[in-house]
Amino acid sequence: MQTESRSNRLAGKKILITAGASGMGRAGAELFAEHGASVCIADYNESAAKEVVEIINGKGGRAYSLFADLTDMDTSRRIV
Repeated sequence: MQTESRSNRLAGKKILITAGASGMGRAGAELFAEHGASVCIADYNESAAKEVVEIINGKGGRAYSLFADLTDMDTSRRIV
């Protein structure tokens, strides 16, 4: 995912994106990965999260997904 026009200013950083399978969360996950961060996408929509991971990893980024129902406080605490 690294290109000439993108910096590695987030290289070595690990980013947790909640609701990262679509919309602004997905856009943020892709942008952070483009800047060198490893991205964890936590979302209730497991298949969509895995799709975003495949796209990021396919472009040379580093990402993985985590199924999470973020309406449950215990789950939210556990993933952080």
